[in-house]
Amino acid sequence: HNQDPTFCGFVSDSVEKMLSDINEMAEHYFLYTLDKQGELIGITLIERWREDQRWMAEVWGPFGDDLTVRQQLVNYLVQTEPAHLSFFGTNLSQYFDESSTIKRSVQVSSHRRLTAEVHQLSQLTENIAQGFKLQTYQLEVDDPLIPTVKDGCFKLFDNNFTGGQAAFETVLSDFDQSTLIVCFDGNQIVGFNQYARDADNLFLNYIIVDERHRHQGIARTLIKTMCLQNPGQKMVHLNWPLKKTAAGKFYKELNFKVERILDNVSVEPIEEA
Repeated sequence: HNQDPTFCGFVSDSVEKMLSDINEMAEHYFLYTLDKQGELIGITLIERWREDQRWMAEVWGPFGDDLTVRQQLVNYLVQTEPAHLSFFGTNLSQYFDESSTIKRSVQVSSHRRLTAEVHQLSQLTENIAQGFKLQTYQLEVDDPLIPTVKDGCFKLFDNNFTGGQAAFETVLSDFDQSTLIVCFDGNQIVGFNQYARDADNLFLNYIIVDERHRHQGIARTLIKTMCLQNPGQKMVHLNWPLKKTAAGKFYKELNFKVERILDNVSVEPIEEA
């Protein structure tokens, strides 16, 4: 793809940006399919993001309701890649062909992409936390978190997400140009959020509050602070897993709206005979 940038031009007007994003991946490969005339009609981009796990970063095919090409690519990947597979995107479950000759356990969890205005969130006044200290850190490769902050954030992460230390390290490395806002109660870390930005938007990747310190306005304060730090941005985007019902109620109170429906798909690895 480096030698033939038109390959990426199939799916993006910004070929240089797309190549740059792909080249930041540690290891990756493509699957592609051609029509009878030899024209490129579909691409799947897979990242080897852990030794035993693969992430389907993108799947592209012809525009419209005909999903045949994308279904072929996804099913070929499922049949030929034995590692654990992860997919995240819009209505991904429809790409799986039940007639596949190789049966694997597939789990699908539903998410909603939510959005709200930065200006509106920066004006929050009700239920704002009092008596806590906030500290902002830029997550850059050459400016790592100090050990005490990293350990405190990991404890919160580990209590709320699976994957342990390896998953937390992946979170930090995947968003190396993003920002972390940490909430302290004295010397104890009781909450944090992590967000990234582009020219117009903020992307709230994580927001976690210690269970013993919830309902004190910490999450609201973290979101408000994020928006106050970025007055030039227009919208905040985040992904909400439907199973987290309390979080859904919280985001509704902050006037977040549903932007689109997403699926998180997990395909178990093929067991060795």
